[in-house]
Amino acid sequence: AQLLQQIMNGLTSFLTSLTSLPSTLINLFISIVFSCYVLAGKEKLGNQVNRLVEVYLGRFGKTFHYVVGILNNRFRNFFVYQSLEACILGTLCYIGMRIFDFPYAATISILIGFSAMIPVVGAYIGVTIGTILIMTHSVTLALLFIAYVVILQQFEGNLIYPYVVGGSTGLPGIWVIFAITIGSALGGILGMLVSVPVAATLYQIVKDNVVKREQDKTAKSLETKY
Repeated sequence: AQLLQQIMNGLTSFLTSLTSLPSTLINLFISIVFSCYVLAGKEKLGNQVNRLVEVYLGRFGKTFHYVVGILNNRFRNFFVYQSLEACILGTLCYIGMRIFDFPYAATISILIGFSAMIPVVGAYIGVTIGTILIMTHSVTLALLFIAYVVILQQFEGNLIYPYVVGGSTGLPGIWVIFAITIGSALGGILGMLVSVPVAATLYQIVKDNVVKREQDKTAKSLETKY
């Protein structure tokens, strides 16, 4: 009875997450459209921001540009390379599902490709939903699908991912997992997406500051010595 209760609680939590998925997708779509408008007028917007920074921030303007530069670099690298990797994974998944005649090949492949945008845990989300969809058709096919995706992820993770994404964010693996955990708690799927580049930015800022302080300390030691 206790085991059944735990299973029911797990299914309830999963169904609750599924009901929030449409609103999350709508918010993501609105964010993408807004980003496109910003990119279309980025030169004019950039000039306006630079003028405001120079007028209102004064001597802190250099620090502002430094932080924004790192943010821009980390977000660009993350989304460009992660999107490319997600497209490759979704395409390989679709080809394999068509070869082995799995049902819902296009739908599940798109879902896995989209969920792969979330590092580490994203692919598991897509696989879980895909398995449930295939189980409505055949439990045996669902088990074969899990085996196929596990093999595909091993191939993709060891051969493709390091070359496509590699160290695009410059964030160690343990901090990636930590950032995703915090991001999911604060902002759900969207929080998981932006948590990695934000954490990578903070990591780079702290790293640069530590290096600078070490150099200053070394320079002062040399001045005192001579």
